[in-house]
Amino acid sequence: LLREKQFQQAIQTCRAALKDGETSAELHETLGRALLLSGDAESSLWHFLQATVLAPAQASGFISLGAAYNQLQRFESAIDVLMKAVKIKPSAPAYFNLGFAYRYMNNLSSAKTAYREALRLDPNSADAHHNLAGVYVELHELTLAITHYQKVLELRPNFPRAAEGLRKATLAMSQPQETFTRSEPATATPTNSTPSLSTKV
Repeated sequence: LLREKQFQQAIQTCRAALKDGETSAELHETLGRALLLSGDAESSLWHFLQATVLAPAQASGFISLGAAYNQLQRFESAIDVLMKAVKIKPSAPAYFNLGFAYRYMNNLSSAKTAYREALRLDPNSADAHHNLAGVYVELHELTLAITHYQKVLELRPNFPRAAEGLRKATLAMSQPQETFTRSEPATATPTNSTPSLSTKV
């Protein structure tokens, strides 16, 4: 149901199962994902927390919880749970979400490291390339920013924010006094095409 974007039906199905007495980390995580994907990040938190309590040795619940905290702009909480996920099992979604949180906290060095780790584990993540390019822009490392914007457009040709970022970074290279505004990172919106949640959807 989640892959088919039938979030309300997934929510109803999971709630009915919980009402019938079923309980598992997977059920809570699925309900949390459905809530998060439907735009209710606040309600998803409790279910992701339950998933981490029921399966503390599984990284996916912590990654999902971190993505929800990111959407709620509770970045310190996101970093805390995502570091737990990385200790359990390093993954591109965990590092992607760490990069997202660090960037919004203006810790660009840690954001760069996290996005680079995400790309080491998943070199074809257009969103991670896009966000790393944005970090490089903020660090005034325009050659690296351009390289990553180009990679984004190679992976996802119809990505307008990447095309605009590439245009601005190229212009800034030719006119060093040119400054431009911070590019917004690819969001922590959990879909199958972005690595903001564990890939087990």
